[in-house]
Amino acid sequence: MNDNSYIDSIISSIPDVFYKIYVVDTLKDIISEYSYKDSKLDCTNTMAFTSFYSELNERVHPEDLKGYIDNLNINTIESSETGEIRYKYREKENDNYKWYNNIVKVITNKENRKVVLLLIEELNDNKETNDQSKKELELEKKEQMIFDRVCDTLQQLNRIININCSSHNPEIKSITEYMSGSISELTSEFPEIGERMSKELITNVNEGEKALIIVDDDAVTRKILERAFKDLYKVIVCDGGQEVIDLLEKNYDSNSIDKKYKIIGLFLDLNMPGVNGFDVLDYMNGKNLINRLPVVIISGDELEAREKAYMYPIADVLEKPFNINIVKHRMINLIKLYKANNSLNEIVLNQHEDIKNVLRLLVKSYLLDCDATIKKMCAYMHVLMQQVSNDYSEYRVDESRLEKITEATKYYNIGLFTLPKTILNKKDFSKEELQIIKSHPQIGINIFESVLYHSIDRIFNHYAEDMILNHEEKYDGTGYPNGISGDQIPVVAQVLSVVIEYNDLKLRGIDNIYEEIKKESGKKFNPKIVDSLGKVLTEFDNISKI
Repeated sequence: MNDNSYIDSIISSIPDVFYKIYVVDTLKDIISEYSYKDSKLDCTNTMAFTSFYSELNERVHPEDLKGYIDNLNINTIESSETGEIRYKYREKENDNYKWYNNIVKVITNKENRKVVLLLIEELNDNKETNDQSKKELELEKKEQMIFDRVCDTLQQLNRIININCSSHNPEIKSITEYMSGSISELTSEFPEIGERMSKELITNVNEGEKALIIVDDDAVTRKILERAFKDLYKVIVCDGGQEVIDLLEKNYDSNSIDKKYKIIGLFLDLNMPGVNGFDVLDYMNGKNLINRLPVVIISGDELEAREKAYMYPIADVLEKPFNINIVKHRMINLIKLYKANNSLNEIVLNQHEDIKNVLRLLVKSYLLDCDATIKKMCAYMHVLMQQVSNDYSEYRVDESRLEKITEATKYYNIGLFTLPKTILNKKDFSKEELQIIKSHPQIGINIFESVLYHSIDRIFNHYAEDMILNHEEKYDGTGYPNGISGDQIPVVAQVLSVVIEYNDLKLRGIDNIYEEIKKESGKKFNPKIVDSLGKVLTEFDNISKI
């Protein structure tokens, strides 16, 4: 971003010479690096924000990287007492880290648009700070070495003697108590490890004994399966569904550090009195456990029940009578497969967490930079959706759903916000540029599902996704991304497309907006919604003046 409109603001904000000078433009998703010498400011490099963040991950100390990006948020800076944020961080140089000081400010160009100014000051002369950094790194290395060694030793010890509630010593109530005692002795010798090691080691070591659950109201089936697996895993036999749910609740509770069992698989009967197999499947589905451990259904001749079970992501169905050797082979392989899959998923999730952080910042920037437009669009949407609901019974929504639609409207354009402004500001597009523009609904969906999805509010999710994906569709089927038509297009997206058109025409200063929209009735827009718009034009006009 070599934007001359910011030059004066930058120069007036840097009284001294700095190691590095950056301008962070979240609206354009660009970071610009400047050099400042002899009162002259030159732009030496520009990069995408994602590239800048990737570089930070490689060179900034992990502890100092936490919160780094949050400090580049305009709202955060302006809400600080001094109007700027100062903090120290470590940057890697060869095998050592050097200390730098960051000063973050907000600057405004001649057109009153804001960006973030990041000034980086080198602390070369601060010998005490550098010595402290070296000491901290040495201590951290020592802690990690001790932690790894002790953790490995206790894990091996746990596997060999299989310490449990009271089998070896009635004074030891649980593995956690034993571990806590051992760690207490260790940290008295190495006090610098302290609380961190106690908590992390207990959590790491005390995963619990590997256990396979068998739930069936047929005693013979339970006994056959128990005998097959008892030499491999701890086998827990349950009589009913509620007992299974209680076990899963306790041993998959992320807040518990004293899990007695590590559940690795489940044989589940469907037809049980009280809480049945489908109730267990519903519970596991809601907790996302059904994707984390293999569930093998035990079934008789009930074809309807088996077909219903296949609607869940179960691992297998075991039909009676069965060959126990085949069943044993299948379950062992399933356990290995799910373990590998869970490990892979964890790696992928960790790798994507940094990307999610960038996306969260992008969403914050979108909501900040587009605040005025978003408020108007939400107000337009509320008024027109309410009118359409009153006019047509097939489109009716209650007040609760109307509020969710209004709230979800604010995110409809998040995908477009990510596209290069150099393309969006053009009047004529090449074929390649047009394809980029047409990709924004799917980009918006990806962002929404990554960082905005409300796990406890499916109705909100439904409306938000409908609007993000379909607001560029046209009533006659000539829109994108899927070219659907008529009422194949969700009604909220049909209403939103009329709202978008009204707002665009208003911004362009068109006088007869309603007449222009009516020309597209039956082609771009649903005629019913266009008619409803005619009844709320006064309210729309009032909203446009806000």
